[in-house]
Amino acid sequence: GTFAFHPMIGFRQANQAASIAHGCASTLLQLSAQREDRPHYLDGWGIDKDDLSKFSSFEAANRDRKEVSEGKCWLRPDKDCPFSRNKLLALTKQNCLSEHTLTALTEIYRACKRTETHGFR
Repeated sequence: GTFAFHPMIGFRQANQAASIAHGCASTLLQLSAQREDRPHYLDGWGIDKDDLSKFSSFEAANRDRKEVSEGKCWLRPDKDCPFSRNKLLALTKQNCLSEHTLTALTEIYRACKRTETHGFR
């Protein structure tokens, strides 16, 4: 790790998970906004517009937030979250992830489901 992420200067693993979760959600929302404004932009990334969230802002997503099934993305409830335990277990079975890493990555999924991760109380 780098010095900037060292726990001795106050950085915590939970903050790192929340930061990654917020970055992932922000990216999904920004790509969703491009669906209407610049659909050709998505072609360059090989993204199917139907795979994107119906929301294009945190405010709209939070306003219409629904409970989702375990392992699903709260912005795209019909899609698995890549940080969910079930999705990550497949990598563990292929000996790509240790149990420690699996637990740490799953915290990203849990952090993303919390509204305060994205600035809402």
